[in-house]
Amino acid sequence: MARRPMTLGPQINSASISPFLGPEGASETFVDGAILISDANDSNRLAEGAANPIDIMGIAARAASTVTATLIPYYPGLPGVIFEGSVDDSNALGTGVALASDFGTQVGVTKDSAGFWYLDKFKTGALARTRILGFRDPPGTAQGRVYFVFSLG
Repeated sequence: MARRPMTLGPQINSASISPFLGPEGASETFVDGAILISDANDSNRLAEGAANPIDIMGIAARAASTVTATLIPYYPGLPGVIFEGSVDDSNALGTGVALASDFGTQVGVTKDSAGFWYLDKFKTGALARTRILGFRDPPGTAQGRVYFVFSLG
């Protein structure tokens, strides 16, 4: 299964999560589903996260407009907001498998060459940014989709 963009997952009690609006940073070219941060070097506008992003704001609800300060929709990475994403392994790209034993584990995030972010089983410990809460695809699926929350702090 090929990696796909991160998206909003099912919410507790079927709650509806509307996208928030935030100002886009300068020269942004991120794709739908990109991990966004608040860039202190760009008037705290939304920017795509770099490697191992800290203080994740959420994920883009659409691709960047490439126009500085345009209000763009994003899904906030608040406690309790559930997301869906693909699992892979940056140490052996294309071989990552979501296993039943991954339930509850914390893993990092990585962006692939197509601009899609995925949960990276190779990144654990201090590099972990997410916690896996459940499975969209059956455990054992290569690059399978899982439900997760962002680890805050």
